[in-house]
This record gives sequence, structure tokens and C-alpha cells, in this order.
Amino acid sequence: MADCQCASSEQPQAPAAESCECQPCSVPTIPAGCPVQVVNPCPPPPMASCAPCCRMEVPLVQQCAGEPAAKPRRKCRYVQPQRPKSFKPRIAYQPPSSRMENNTIYKKSYLPVEAEKSEAIYPIDNICLGEGRISDNTVNRMSYQGHMNVLPPCPILPCEHNLLGEGPMQDITTQKHDYVPKPFSKPDKVVPPANLFSSDCPLSDKTTNKLSYMPVDLKSAYVEPIRPIKLT
Repeated sequence: MADCQCASSEQPQAPAAESCECQPCSVPTIPAGCPVQVVNPCPPPPMASCAPCCRMEVPLVQQCAGEPAAKPRRKCRYVQPQRPKSFKPRIAYQPPSSRMENNTIYKKSYLPVEAEKSEAIYPIDNICLGEGRISDNTVNRMSYQGHMNVLPPCPILPCEHNLLGEGPMQDITTQKHDYVPKPFSKPDKVVPPANLFSSDCPLSDKTTNKLSYMPVDLKSAYVEPIRPIKLT
């Protein structure tokens, strides 16, 4: 941003009461509703009318609301905590100062009472043996008595159907009736003819090895070498 000057240094300075001609300053355009900050405040009169670009408003830079201000980091050091107190019982026997109480629940529940002894109540001797012989009439005999002077009814027997038959039992079974002996003629034997006979000649000792590797007469098998003919 360029600063404007009232007059040149070569020309004489104008009186304070008179107004000087200033060059226009370039002021930035700030949208409405944006926070501003005043810089370069105007001097007191009479210099306020000729001050170079006095009372300028520039946009105020604010920190975003979503990003909190960074807190200064402090150096931390580890502090050893105190050792916890032990709950271990103390090994210190202290004998009781008073005597142990002997009043139990039984003694407190059944207190001794002085009373007169009650008389014994004995049962009356009311069981006595009867005279004469004991009766043998039981409940079963008296309930189910016999019929005197009454004949028993005639028995009702089933009719005889003679299921077993008369005479001896037949010994012909279904197996014997179905499988009776059948006559048959014995077939003649089928004997193959004798086609194996032994040889009359003695067994030959000529094996495959002997016939393949027979001795060779070197004299009869000698062949004269064939030499090439020399041409003169």
C-alpha cells in the first residue's frame, strides 16, 4: 500500500489551516459482517485533514472455532507412588484380661426351678387270661362255611371229538411222500485215452547252451588276409 504525501520537499509548506491536496490511497474492500481492525489512526487536528491514509480498517484474522488453541506442552515426569499399607496381621499375642463367660444358651434357656416331684402314673392291670380253650373259629372259616346235606352239581365235561384218531399214527410224512427213491442206471466211466508214452532212446544231453557255444577249430577257420594290389 503506497503512502500519499501532501507536498513536495522542494515547494514551501502550506499553512496548517489550509487544506492540502493528497493523492488517493488504495483501501482494500472488506465484505459486510467481517470483523475489522483499525490501523494507522488519524492524528489530532489540524493535521488530521492532511494525514496520509489515516484510520484504515483491515480484516481481523480470527482463529477457527473448530480448532482449539494449542496448549503449551509441559514436561511430565514419573512420580513413584507410595507403597501401600500391608494388611498382614500383627504377630502379637495379647492374653484376655477377663475370664471367659460360661453362660451358654442351654443354661440360659433351662434355668433350675425348685418344684415338687410328681407321682408316677402306672398303667392299670386290665389284661387277663380267659377261662377254657381258645376258639379256633377264624374270620375266614366263619365267612365261608360249608353246605351241609347238599350234593355237588354234576360236572359239565366237553364232548370227545377223537382228534388223535383211532389206531397207530401214520408214519408217512410230506418229506417221505415227495422224495421217494427213484431207480437209475449207473453210467460208464469216461476215461481219456493214454496219449503219453516214454521214449525208447536215451535222454539227450545236448542243451541249448552246448549247441549255441560249440568249440571252433581255429585251423580250419583261418582265413588269409586280403591285401590291396600295388599298382606300378
